[in-house]
Amino acid sequence: MKRQPLRTCIVCHGKHDKQDLVRHVWNDAGLVVDIKQIMAGRGGYCCNRDTCLSQVALSERRLKRAFRLDNGSS
Repeated sequence: MKRQPLRTCIVCHGKHDKQDLVRHVWNDAGLVVDIKQIMAGRGGYCCNRDTCLSQVALSERRLKRAFRLDNGSS
């Protein structure tokens, strides 16, 4: 049996199989859900739980860190 890659949720920091997470990509349109997990660009993963999905777009700091939008100087 082939082992599935693990990814970390950007909200709760739990480690899960890649196929069990929702991938978000930052592009020119802003934050986009990558349903097929094949879009180009830096991606961030989020649990399928309601609490994590609702918080992913609300936390600007988490998004900046996950997508490396800020160099850390604030």
